[in-house]
Amino acid sequence: MRRFVTVGLRELTPEAGAPPRYGLYARDGLGHPPYVLLVPPLRPRHPLDPVHVDEHLAVDTDLCPDPPAWECADVLYGSSPRAYADALRWLATTGSAGPGCGLLAVPLTAGGHWLVTGGAARTAAAVVVPCAVRPEVSLLPSCLHAWLVAGGSLSALSRDRCPPR
Repeated sequence: MRRFVTVGLRELTPEAGAPPRYGLYARDGLGHPPYVLLVPPLRPRHPLDPVHVDEHLAVDTDLCPDPPAWECADVLYGSSPRAYADALRWLATTGSAGPGCGLLAVPLTAGGHWLVTGGAARTAAAVVVPCAVRPEVSLLPSCLHAWLVAGGSLSALSRDRCPPR
């Protein structure tokens, strides 16, 4: 499946005395419900439009297994959960087939976790991001891509829970 995804950043209404929290809202044109990734405050690297952060092409490599279709993708993700070792192999294989891709993500069979690599550190170690979502309809990889575009780091999210909404 290939889809065009739009992601926006919104400040969530904080509880009294709590620090501000932010949510990245991802929507696609396929009618899936929007996905919200709760994120910590950003240290601004550049001005952000408070509504619009990122637009990109995301490809589910399990549903679209043709590598030439991956060449224009900004986000490549798998929807089939994999064991950790298999997920590492998937990242290496898929990353070489989509050289222009900014983020690779695949759910782990250990439930509630995704193995992700992206941004300038894409060739470095992968990060396990805790996030319990249904992988077959997940817009989590798109939110993670937008997080990188906005100046965030994957390691910051690996320490923070990102519950589905």
